[in-house]
Amino acid sequence: MRLTKISVCNWKRFARPYSLALKPYTVIKGPNGFGKSSLFEAILFALTNKPPQGFNLNTVRTDPTKRAWVELELQIESEVHSLQQGALLREFGEGKSVAQLTMDGKMIAGSNGEIAQWLGQMVQMEVLSALWTADLSTSAVLQPKFFHGNLLERTLEPARLSLAYAKSARRKILMDLKTWEAQLVECDESVDTIQERLDALQGELAALLQQGYGDVPRQVLVAAMAAKDAAEALAHMERPMLGEVDLPRLKRVKQQEGALEARLQVELSKVESWVSRFDRKQLLELARMAGEGVCPICGQPVHSSPVGNLQAELDRAGFDAQLVSRLQDDLQLARSVTDATLQDYERYMQLERAVAACPQWERVLQAHDSRVQEISASIRAYQQKLRDASAMAGVRSSMEAARARLPELESMVQEIGAWISQTATAGMQQLCRMAGSMISGINARYHGLAVDDAGNFQIIVQSPDLTLNAIPVLQLSSGERVMVALCLILCMHRLFLPGMPMLFDETFAHLDVENLQRVQRLLQQQHAQILVITHDDQWPEAGEGEVNQLAGAV
Repeated sequence: MRLTKISVCNWKRFARPYSLALKPYTVIKGPNGFGKSSLFEAILFALTNKPPQGFNLNTVRTDPTKRAWVELELQIESEVHSLQQGALLREFGEGKSVAQLTMDGKMIAGSNGEIAQWLGQMVQMEVLSALWTADLSTSAVLQPKFFHGNLLERTLEPARLSLAYAKSARRKILMDLKTWEAQLVECDESVDTIQERLDALQGELAALLQQGYGDVPRQVLVAAMAAKDAAEALAHMERPMLGEVDLPRLKRVKQQEGALEARLQVELSKVESWVSRFDRKQLLELARMAGEGVCPICGQPVHSSPVGNLQAELDRAGFDAQLVSRLQDDLQLARSVTDATLQDYERYMQLERAVAACPQWERVLQAHDSRVQEISASIRAYQQKLRDASAMAGVRSSMEAARARLPELESMVQEIGAWISQTATAGMQQLCRMAGSMISGINARYHGLAVDDAGNFQIIVQSPDLTLNAIPVLQLSSGERVMVALCLILCMHRLFLPGMPMLFDETFAHLDVENLQRVQRLLQQQHAQILVITHDDQWPEAGEGEVNQLAGAV
């Protein structure tokens, strides 16, 4: 990313619109209070949306009654190595804020969050702010933890995520194993054996329900069950009030009630006659004899016989008092009950016979039910045992799979951890080599840069007796710390932020001319965009850059 122009309006000392083109190497000069740092702060505000320290969006405006805006134009090299022209605009005041980022005239971000997300893909704004600090003598870059915690950590972030995943997976497996071990129940039989026993019990129960068991045949069991049903039905019935009756006769006469009544009417129409003393065969014989002229009484010849009268007598004769009495008794018996009463009585008698068919039905069924309950309890126990065994088989399978994966995760944790440690060490060593070489080029008595056991930078210095001594960086003079911090910043930019510009606001105010010339040469050797803000007229002119003189407030 390269900054090409900064424009402000109603921003601190810049009451009216003001723009400044930014070259690859730009020096902004001017006396104190003329707005040099205001431009620096405007660049930071455009990128981070944070007002300058000690200001807010109201106090940073020259005229608090008017709106203010800051626009930063920039160039971005795309993935196909073509330059894209962009503009980052932040406008605020009067209760309304506008934030938008355009690339090649097309808006790609329309809110502070979207802009921060887009810029965050290139650099952390917090890191950039730390690298652009004004006072290098107290800069955070003088502490190795800044390099580790910000720049190097971003490089190591994918590996750390993988390491965190591996550790989390390993921790979960260990927790699962602990939980499974607590749940594990020892089973004395295998799943197949339990299933075989369960099938046998279920078959035994089915046979028991269908065929009886032991010395109780199925027909006895069926009779006992029928007796039980009959006894339960009798408990809810009242015995029909018929007394002691001949049930077959009662059923017969009830079925023939109409016929009995008709026959009784016929018998009642007959009368007593002397011919009634004879049966029909005898009467027919008498009639034959009379027809032949022989007296049926004495057997003597007669001249004539009342055959016609005999036939008529035969038709009217035949009254039988016993038959009539019997018919009347049967008809009275048939009329004494209704069809419903007869059916109830017949049902009642059937139930009594069913109970009588198995008088020991309670004992039979009790023994049968006891055996059914015993087998059913065994079935339930084996079903639970089967569930437990199946679950334990699944637990053991899961445990085996988890234990098989543990070595892989352990190896992953160790390998990633070792790679992170080696990469962090190599990164710090590379930074120390590059910065140490740069520092040695500035001052011949410096022979390198290292990190002590406490995690602090130290300078390797050659003493007059040619021995090398390590001096903590924080014990160096202010000017020396500035030079060391500058070298560290340049190396960090080269390693991690090669495309980002570098801004220095009054950073080298306390250096002498000789050191300023060294800084000048060092900055001109960089391939990054350099912006220097200073009030020192002795600042050397930039070779191919541009020096902007701020003559006063705008």
